[in-house]
Amino acid sequence: MTKMTLLSRQALISSVAVLYLAGCGSSDSNAAPSLQNKNERAETKTQVWNIDAYAQHCTGVAQQLCLRVKPSDEESYSLHYGLIEGFEYQWGHHYQLEVTESEVNNAPADASTKKVQLKAISSVKEDSIGTEYILSDVNLQPDTLVYDDKEQGYRFLGKPFSCTEYVDCDHLYSMRSTGAKVNLTFRYEGNANIALLNWN
Repeated sequence: MTKMTLLSRQALISSVAVLYLAGCGSSDSNAAPSLQNKNERAETKTQVWNIDAYAQHCTGVAQQLCLRVKPSDEESYSLHYGLIEGFEYQWGHHYQLEVTESEVNNAPADASTKKVQLKAISSVKEDSIGTEYILSDVNLQPDTLVYDDKEQGYRFLGKPFSCTEYVDCDHLYSMRSTGAKVNLTFRYEGNANIALLNWN
C-alpha cells in the first residue's frame, strides 16, 4: 500500500467520524428544546374567570384594591392580588375573561408565584347607575384615603371617587391615620365612576 493511499484512507475515516459526531450533536440539541417546550406547555393552563363589578380592599405588602375573581369551576369569589396582564379593569363592569395562568420560577417572596395573562374578553356587562357597593371593615391607614390636589378630589386606594351631598368626606379623611375600621358604601355613577354614599 502506498503512502498516498494510506493517507487518503485515514482522511476518509476521519471525515466519517466527524460527520457521525456532528449528527449526534445535532440530534441532542434538537431534543432538548423540544423537551423544554413540552414542560412549558404543561405549566401553562387556560381558564375562564368571572370578574366582579367592584374591587375590594386587601392587604399584601401594603393595602391595595384586589379584583374579585371567580373561576368557572368555583362557586364563590376570591381576591386576586396580582395583575392580569393585558387587562384594563373598569369599576362597575362584570367581565368574563379567558386567561392563561403559568407558574413563575424564582418569584420574590412578596410576589405571586403565578403569572396571569389575558387571552380574550368573552363578555362585559355594566351595572345600572345607582348600584351600591359595600366595603366592610376598612382599616384606615395614611394611604387608604388620599386627596389629589391636581384633580381636586379624593382617592380610595388609588381609585378616584366623589362625595355625595350629605357625606362628610373631610371628617373621614382626617381619620386616615387612626387605624380605625369603617364601613364604606359607594354608589355607581356610570362610566366607571363611583361616589361615596355613606360611611360609619
